[in-house]
Amino acid sequence: RDADTDSDSTSDAQEDLDGDGVVNATEQSLNSRPDIVDTDDDGRTDSQELGASTNPAAPSDPITSRSIDLGGAATDYIEVPHAFRQRLTDWTIEAMVNPTVVAGNGGTILRRVVQNLAGGSNAMNYVLGVEPNGATLRAYAGYVQPDGSQFIIRGGALSAGACSHLAASYNNLTATLSLYVDGVPVATTNTFFLAPPVNGKGGSTFVRIGEDFAGLIDEVRLWGVARTATQIATNSGKTVASTDTNLVHYFRFDDGQATNDLIAFGEFHQPKGAQD
Repeated sequence: RDADTDSDSTSDAQEDLDGDGVVNATEQSLNSRPDIVDTDDDGRTDSQELGASTNPAAPSDPITSRSIDLGGAATDYIEVPHAFRQRLTDWTIEAMVNPTVVAGNGGTILRRVVQNLAGGSNAMNYVLGVEPNGATLRAYAGYVQPDGSQFIIRGGALSAGACSHLAASYNNLTATLSLYVDGVPVATTNTFFLAPPVNGKGGSTFVRIGEDFAGLIDEVRLWGVARTATQIATNSGKTVASTDTNLVHYFRFDDGQATNDLIAFGEFHQPKGAQD
């Protein structure tokens, strides 16, 4: 293999393909991409991270707390790619939420739809959301069977402009569905003996975050087990180890987006895109 592919008297190892100020050989040693200016998509170029002695291939180094900001429209959401592990009979959902308004701000934080039902409703494997309740919002969680039967509990009070940690868990063995706000149980039942549906009979199947919700969402976690009340309370408002084998999904939303052209935008550096 030619060590100088383009015959410009500079070896390929010493070329800087993406023009970020870090040569290809150094990019390789750092596990960063030679064809992306900001490998870990944290808003800092690989060159900036090299100069600051942070890891250009790790979006959590340095740690910068961010969240997603949703406008409240039905089409304003994040869709999570399908995965077999999302089919759950035992589950826990957690998220930090900060609603911007109360009036009309009923939306889902996370849900998995398995079938379309008559009248525009859906059968759901699991759902965690908020809904108006007088002058505040309250949380709700549960699941909906293909025949339209709702297994939902509600409770708690959330105010606009205030951060709250929401959590819900379902234990299939004990038929127990529990709902928490800031680590404190606000509703529970042990009468839901019919397990959540993991499959449907047609129509849409998806996992989405933030449908119809107006405000900030952060630290979304989906577990394949029913977490205990102690585990939920202990980790309320905290990060957890992403290596836990019971975690199905963990969205910290701490990656960044380029907002300036410190390095000119182009093929390897795109504004507010995957390669920023």
